[in-house]
Amino acid sequence: MKILIVSIYSDRDSVGIAKYTADMAEWFSQKGNDVEVIAAVPHYPEWKVHTPYKNWFFQELSRYKTYYVPTYIPNINNISTLRRLIYEASFGLAIIPILIKKSLKRENPDISILIYPSMPSVIIGYIYSKMNNVRSIIHVQDLQAAAADSLKMVKVRFLSGMLKKIESIILSKSDQVTTITPKMAENIEKITNNSKKVLIVHNWADIENIVPCKKPVSAFGLNNLDEQFNIMYAGSMGEKQGLHIILEVAKILQREPVKFIISGDGPYKNALIRGVIEQNLSNVAFLPRQDASELSKLLSIADVHLIIQRKDATDLVMPSKLTNIAAAGRTVIATATPDSGLGNTVVKNALGIISTPENPEDLAEKIIGLISDIDRMSYYSKKSREYAEQNLSIGSSLENLESIIKKIVKGDLK
Repeated sequence: MKILIVSIYSDRDSVGIAKYTADMAEWFSQKGNDVEVIAAVPHYPEWKVHTPYKNWFFQELSRYKTYYVPTYIPNINNISTLRRLIYEASFGLAIIPILIKKSLKRENPDISILIYPSMPSVIIGYIYSKMNNVRSIIHVQDLQAAAADSLKMVKVRFLSGMLKKIESIILSKSDQVTTITPKMAENIEKITNNSKKVLIVHNWADIENIVPCKKPVSAFGLNNLDEQFNIMYAGSMGEKQGLHIILEVAKILQREPVKFIISGDGPYKNALIRGVIEQNLSNVAFLPRQDASELSKLLSIADVHLIIQRKDATDLVMPSKLTNIAAAGRTVIATATPDSGLGNTVVKNALGIISTPENPEDLAEKIIGLISDIDRMSYYSKKSREYAEQNLSIGSSLENLESIIKKIVKGDLK
């Protein structure tokens, strides 16, 4: 079967959507399919072109073929809404020559998988698919327009409303929509007025290589890790994620034997560093994003991992970091409501506890409660690994997607 995957993010050495897209392509190619990917040059989450790539048209051959296209990448310290729109539009325009060439040469796939976000590439991929009688799946990792509206990222109401309308139309028209959680599926069905059933293809973790490890004495330049209670946030750092709550909690707990470790990259990292310096927070340390080979070691540093979600973004996005934390067998504190997809997953599967979103006092209180309850933390850690082994293998997830694809191609799934 010939499969085309279109995604602005694709990089096996990265995180989040980029990693999931590359994993998907690799898995399908290993199953004997002819897989091609069209993607922006690897750049996330640092927002700069990764070595040794160049931001231009070129192909990379591994087990599958990747077409990289030139894309405007805004400076990490100046990612405005306008620049973000230009960034996504530039990728959407850059994929057009490749799709035209495929069409003219009649080298079309049996199915196209369009990863959402971003919106322009999904729209162009959908139009290409329709013009060439190719079936299509839109796989939703984030409800981009709805989240942007809820978080007030788009200041012009008309533009925000227009983007939401476009999102609704394109999701309604696709042959099939898949997403990563039941709550997100419910939201998509509401957005599209229940025009079709949304199917679940959950994200996964590398449960073979990310495994529970004993907390080290020292790692990544940090010492005496075994003598303190370590709380980690590991992931991308965007301005609209509400990560300032970490510094507020660190200030509340300055007199406690607690260390906050923030690992990763993103547009908001420099603001967090400035906040630590200005508030003289000696209990906060920063680490750069680590290679995938170091992920087990990195995650093992923490006694507790934070997953920060703003209440406005409930069920419009699902933090991908949860899967790796579970695989590492660590306890989670998520700022989420009980009825949200994230909150429900954490509580129902005993992966940890939830805290009221955007409430630093409540989060600090929950942390103090865990410090004095080692048995409860051990229970959560055990249940986290069990959950990962039972639910988060790449095989179980993508075998489900493979089944959906076969039904669509045969015309059995309406």
